[in-house]
Amino acid sequence: MGKIPSIRALRVFEAANRMGSYSLAAHKMGITQSAVSRQIKSLESELGVKLFFKEGRNVKLASYAEEFAGHCQLVCTRLTAV
Repeated sequence: MGKIPSIRALRVFEAANRMGSYSLAAHKMGITQSAVSRQIKSLESELGVKLFFKEGRNVKLASYAEEFAGHCQLVCTRLTAV
């Protein structure tokens, strides 16, 4: 069994996906854009895949990461409800 990603990394990923921007995700979470970038890079390294592609100033979720994004959204929603 592989390493389980941190809850923080999952929340950062979910925010970046929802906002379509590392900068907007950072602002929403009260962290720096570089912290978001580091969390995403760490998550990509753990999973062995690139999760986002840049589109100008925005990011777009890779098509093969959509299922993972759905699971992350569910986990983040459930954690917020606790």
